[in-house]
Amino acid sequence: ARHRDGRRVGRPARIAGVTVEHLTLLALDHDAATELVRQGGVDLAVAGPLADRSGGNPFLLQQLVAAFHDDATTSAHAVPRPARDIVLRRVDRLGADGQDVLRLAAVVAAAFDFAMLREATAAASGSFAGRWSDPLQSDRGQVEDRLLTALERAVTAKLLDEVDVDRWQFRHSLVRDALLGALSPP
Repeated sequence: ARHRDGRRVGRPARIAGVTVEHLTLLALDHDAATELVRQGGVDLAVAGPLADRSGGNPFLLQQLVAAFHDDATTSAHAVPRPARDIVLRRVDRLGADGQDVLRLAAVVAAAFDFAMLREATAAASGSFAGRWSDPLQSDRGQVEDRLLTALERAVTAKLLDEVDVDRWQFRHSLVRDALLGALSPP
């Protein structure tokens, strides 16, 4: 089997007398995704945003529709619990610095540059500020190194994409939304 970007995934089955056919699965285009949502009984006004959020992934699209039907108060921008739990477990694996940086980045923007994140770190308050303004770590260079290390780990974990020199974005809007949804209200 092949991933949509052409990489080989898994190994073909080796069963005597069986022919294995490789399929390339592509994302649904916007119109097909919207139609799938509409077939799920979702109003057209909500179908478009759900289709957009899925990135054309049929499984994720079905989860978004199910979450929408499960809770009448769910908006088209809500993150289904299974997806949220998966994202948050992956964020937890990054350690305290990675968790802090991704949460702060989620509040800053869907796409951000290093200067924005550094300024937000300096302006942060509460327990985050306590961990990032420790007198032993107050050297600006050390803070920047910690930020860059956390960003590199998030890219390696495929939670962020580095889109340019010193510029990142969340790999998927659901990653950012899961982080924002997990933040405690002030």
